Amino acid sequence: MLRALALAMVLFMAAAVACSDDRPPTPAVTVTLAPVASPAATAVPAATPVANVCGPNPSPAPAVQPSDFSYRMIASPLPGAVVQSPLTVSGQANPFEGAFSVTVFSAAGQQIAAGDFNKSNLSPAFSVALPFSVMAPSPACVWYHERSGRDGSPINVTQVPVLLQP
Repeated sequence: MLRALALAMVLFMAAAVACSDDRPPTPAVTVTLAPVASPAATAVPAATPVANVCGPNPSPAPAVQPSDFSYRMIASPLPGAVVQSPLTVSGQANPFEGAFSVTVFSAAGQQIAAGDFNKSNLSPAFSVALPFSVMAPSPACVWYHERSGRDGSPINVTQVPVLLQP
């Protein structure tokens, strides 16, 4: 009981000291905010021609598993790559009956180079070389695609923007 009384007394004294008003009064503070000029807007750099060279995809490749037909994972060239002839396109794919095509289009949509290839579907890895010729550095769009059995048009297209070098 004596301990409880002593503890109560200590707590009371601590509270009294904490609440005492022996400190000098704090002067009032007035804060005035001055308007600050915002930094000038910075110009956003224009997109490089390579980034915008591929137009709308006419037949996007479906999202499928590696064991499914039409699967592809293009490892090279990477988007924005600077390439020289011959253009090497490599990666993993499982095209129907092993047949696929690579076509290179200029920024104006003109065909620069094209090739039809066949691969074994026993292994997904592939690598093909496609020669091309340009007179000056040229933004281009590389299409990896299959051909429609109905009319031969490109289907399941994967587009990769690149910069072709002479």
